[in-house]
Amino acid sequence: MVVRGHWQNLPLKSARGKKVDTIALMSLVGDGEVGDWPVVVEDGRDRFPMRMIVIKKSAPAAECEREEIEKEARRKGRTPDPRSLRAAGYVMVVTDLAETGCRRHRRWSCTASAGRSRWSSSA
Repeated sequence: MVVRGHWQNLPLKSARGKKVDTIALMSLVGDGEVGDWPVVVEDGRDRFPMRMIVIKKSAPAAECEREEIEKEARRKGRTPDPRSLRAAGYVMVVTDLAETGCRRHRRWSCTASAGRSRWSSSA
């Protein structure tokens, strides 16, 4: 399973059960890098080990996303959440796919490139 995530709609936890600060982790990912962290999703008493994978969008794509967030906030008469504006610069997926060494690197490298292409062309 691979799910595109949003910083606030999926409550991720660490293996020790502490809430994961997705915004802080996103900010560790630089241009051309892929962030990959083990996380846990809880559903009642069930715990599901997952991975949170993050890539940074191009500057124009991030700015386009921020403009959309600000436009929607104005439409609703609200102030945009600064965390949403920061998260707009990244693409996050959560998956239960396991890392598999070299093949993993190539697969996510391709996925990251595809994501960068998609978000670069949307600006």
